[in-house]
Amino acid sequence: MAYYTSASADIRVSLNGRQINVNWITFSGGNLTKNNMKIRPAGFEIDLPGPGTRDDITVGCYATDASLGQLRDFEKGSVMSVAVTSKDENGNPSGLTTTYSGNVKGVNRPDLDTSSSDPEPVNFEVVMGCNEQVAYS
Repeated sequence: MAYYTSASADIRVSLNGRQINVNWITFSGGNLTKNNMKIRPAGFEIDLPGPGTRDDITVGCYATDASLGQLRDFEKGSVMSVAVTSKDENGNPSGLTTTYSGNVKGVNRPDLDTSSSDPEPVNFEVVMGCNEQVAYS
């Protein structure tokens, strides 16, 4: 499974064509699996490509008061895309951008424990059901 963090990649998420401007910190999923078929004409095995299925993608960000306002839109469920660009050694986006598209499949809201003194930030996650094709730019 592909896994990136904001330290190694620039992660950008759009909902209905509008970029959601929060600091996306994690990306996982998006691998492609094909259901190939083997045939044996004249006794020789040949592998034929079959239809593909792309794993769901999960992106996460820190849940802050500012980000939760924007992230509420995901709960309405709609068309989204996720673009990932690797970063160079200086932390700047460089190289090929891979853009995945699909639909909102799930929203994982953080558990907010008001009685805890744990300063650990909480994450908000969005799960996207992916289309098979990706765009490279």
